[in-house]
Amino acid sequence: MAGTTLRFALLLALLVAAGMSMIPRTVWHLLASPEKAGLEAACFLAAGIDPSVSPSASFVQSQRQPAALEECTARFAQDFTAVSVSVGLVALAAAFTVHRLLPLWRTRRHKVVPLGVVDVHGRLRPLLDELVAVAALNRVPRFVVDPASRATGAVAFGRPSRPVIRLDGGLVVTADSERERFRAVVLHELAHLHHKDIDITYAAVAMWRVFLVLVLLPWTAVGLDVLLLRGSAEARGMYAPFNTHAQVLGGLLVLRRV
Repeated sequence: MAGTTLRFALLLALLVAAGMSMIPRTVWHLLASPEKAGLEAACFLAAGIDPSVSPSASFVQSQRQPAALEECTARFAQDFTAVSVSVGLVALAAAFTVHRLLPLWRTRRHKVVPLGVVDVHGRLRPLLDELVAVAALNRVPRFVVDPASRATGAVAFGRPSRPVIRLDGGLVVTADSERERFRAVVLHELAHLHHKDIDITYAAVAMWRVFLVLVLLPWTAVGLDVLLLRGSAEARGMYAPFNTHAQVLGGLLVLRRV
């Protein structure tokens, strides 16, 4: 379970880093003046910088005449840092809101009932109490059942202060005939609670959903516009390698998440 926590922590770091790179580019292309942008690009071309080479190669080329290049670009530079920061803060606020609402959505998505409604004779309660003790939890979770589900799994969710484990109806039905499997499934979910990785899982899910809608989709739309539509065919061809590379990286990010 510790690996799960680390994986989601790394995903959060990746999304934050990607957002810090994508948001300024998207904002710049939406708000920047094409005329000034063209003049600033001309400064780089005049300095002998090839737009089709890698960033490291561009940096080396920019050191040939650094003072002249800086003076030229300063005249036409367009700074949208404040807007980019504001968009980033809005995205974080949206992710926080989704993070807080996920447990509620999980509960309402399935028509769950308290364990006692299904376990009328109380045969499961002693077993679940035993498993909670095995998992060494400080807080006993609330067990609910999705009676309409024929699956044989379970899901841990909720807040650290109010943990919940939802048992599928199919799992409850097979509790007697497949006792060891029942124990293994429940212990797996209890382990999530023991390692406290539910909250960071919610954070990663919320961040990904907000990143996809507010960051990645606008960034992709802007990238395709720059690659296929904006400016002259000559300019698009000149910057095509860089823009194509950026779009491929965005696509790989989606494939990695899926």
